Amino acid sequence: MANSLVRFGEFELDPGKYELLHKGRPVKLERLPMELLILLVGSSGTLVTREMIIERLWGKDVYRETERGINTAINKVRYVLCDDPRHPRYLQTVIGKGYRFIAKVQIDINEEPPLLPAPLMAISAVANPDPNSLHRFVGSEASILEMGHLDEAAAEHPTTDHTQSRIPPGTAEVIPLAMLGQQTVPQGGARKSGPRKLQLALLAVGAAALGLVLGYFLVGRRARKAPEKFQSIAVLPLLNLSQNSEQDYLVDGMTDQLITDLARASPLRVISRTSTMQYKGTHKSLPEIAEDLNVDAIVEGSILPSQKNVRITAQLLDARTDRHLWAQSYERSPQDLLAMQGEVARDIVHEIVATLNPASYGAHEHKVNAEAYDEYLHGRFLWNRRTLRDLEKSIDYYRLAIQLAPDFAPAYVALGNAYAVISIRGGPPPSVSYPRAREAAEKALQLDDSLAEAHALLGEVKVNYDHDWNGGEKEFRQAVQLNPNYATAHHWYAAYLASMKRPQEAQAEIDKAAMLDPLSLIINEARGEIRYLARDPNSAIKLCLHAQELDPNFAETYLCLGKAYEQQRQFREADASFKRAVDLSGGNPGPLMMQAHAYALSGRKDLATAAIGHFFSSKHGYTSNSDVAAVYCAMGQPSQAMTWLEKANVNREEGLNRLAVEPLFDGCRQDNRFQALIERLGLPE
Repeated sequence: MANSLVRFGEFELDPGKYELLHKGRPVKLERLPMELLILLVGSSGTLVTREMIIERLWGKDVYRETERGINTAINKVRYVLCDDPRHPRYLQTVIGKGYRFIAKVQIDINEEPPLLPAPLMAISAVANPDPNSLHRFVGSEASILEMGHLDEAAAEHPTTDHTQSRIPPGTAEVIPLAMLGQQTVPQGGARKSGPRKLQLALLAVGAAALGLVLGYFLVGRRARKAPEKFQSIAVLPLLNLSQNSEQDYLVDGMTDQLITDLARASPLRVISRTSTMQYKGTHKSLPEIAEDLNVDAIVEGSILPSQKNVRITAQLLDARTDRHLWAQSYERSPQDLLAMQGEVARDIVHEIVATLNPASYGAHEHKVNAEAYDEYLHGRFLWNRRTLRDLEKSIDYYRLAIQLAPDFAPAYVALGNAYAVISIRGGPPPSVSYPRAREAAEKALQLDDSLAEAHALLGEVKVNYDHDWNGGEKEFRQAVQLNPNYATAHHWYAAYLASMKRPQEAQAEIDKAAMLDPLSLIINEARGEIRYLARDPNSAIKLCLHAQELDPNFAETYLCLGKAYEQQRQFREADASFKRAVDLSGGNPGPLMMQAHAYALSGRKDLATAAIGHFFSSKHGYTSNSDVAAVYCAMGQPSQAMTWLEKANVNREEGLNRLAVEPLFDGCRQDNRFQALIERLGLPE
């Protein structure tokens, strides 16, 4: 058996053990990023294309959404290696092509022959999947499922069209194993000994590891039992099996209902909607999704309308073993669907919680007018798009829902949430929108004071508009106590803590939010923002680049990057980031003012002044007075800045709660009037 250790920088990689060490200490790295690292190190100095990565991690001819998977895996590798993509020491991006491992590699190897002869073969055993699931595939990765321990219901299902072959229960499909670090020798030349030696090492260790896997599968698999304790769950977007996209809001509404009810009724960690909705329409396998979201259990299902009835199917699976735990179907007439949707969702949640954690169920029973619920679902569907036009339309739907069902508390919360975010997207000023948000939150709490969402909304109003710091924190604490699974409450609480100069507590809360909603763009951006406010621009840049890889078209990420680059005095990068934010936001006032701020801070005051003049001469939505003040601070004109800050105070703008920590205002920080304003606001000095 070959023992091999690959050294680079301060790291040691043992491919056979799937182990990475940093200065002798183990570093946690998930399976897919580890396989990617092994591939890159095994091809040290040469280009590894994205196609090669897809084939290595997922196999050939597998129909999945792989781009986000590659970006996520690359980002996780960079994170554990502390590698800056702008100035890489280990991983170089070849734009439009792939990646290259550029660090010097040293191999310690005992080149004994492998125990298994070539050609190498890998076992890939996959349980026969549910025919209605679009998340099951036979992949080429060497993963092993225990066929002898599958539920009978799981073993009886025929294969889907995607499997392309039948796999009887208790058998395994045998497929070739892609060779580790395979390279083609250039014609007419010999390969360098370093990479060749490394590839032999990885190949030998891979063969030895495969021998252990084969022995485990053929001899010892019946002795192992899967752990039964569940700590986390994700509800995948229900599938709309009709061809009518106008029904999407209903199907998404049922998904929302399941997530909300599970979060309230269960002590499990429940992944938030914004992360699970990333998998709508994708064909990733359940184990892959479970690894992405770091969950133990997954709920999936579908809705199929017909002329006579609507069929709702749901199933609960152990994401670690792909084992069916529970499944149920419901049939309702189309006329009864809206009236019964809440009831069906609660019944599904009851069965799930009873299966995973029998002693914890405590659902909130509330029947609502079907027509009102339909208007509410329309509003939620539009609100999740977050554009100004969609927010305005969502408000109309929520008002209709409230007219039809004045005692429906969630509709008031949803209405308040829309008002709370509409100003920063060019809507009415905070002096108009926030009082309406507060009114909605208070009405919701009158109807149901156990709604965590209502407490979090009221906390946001108290902090951003009332400047009632203690009252806001009390509401945030109440929200996370009532529903520890509500990611938005942790996010808003983290932002509050950062503004109060409590960076360690802020970091803890935003980390909780990210655990609950790992693919949320705004939460991932907020992780960088909180490091920026803590005067840690290096970490802020890394986190914002991670958010950028999740979605390169999210404007907030570029604002975070631009401000962090400003802190580093990297004005060229800041300019580029702010320009991209302006383009993506469609001329939103905030990014335009940040671009002017970069001009001013870098000494281009004429451009900053011209940008302000051009901005106010053009048509635009509501402008934050504090953003304009920040530009004057950067130009070293505190008198003009204070004029705009006083206007901001009159309008009760939410940006004022960050005055004590926001680096954008550093140019005014020594001014006595600025310090007096901080004292009047009751912010920490």
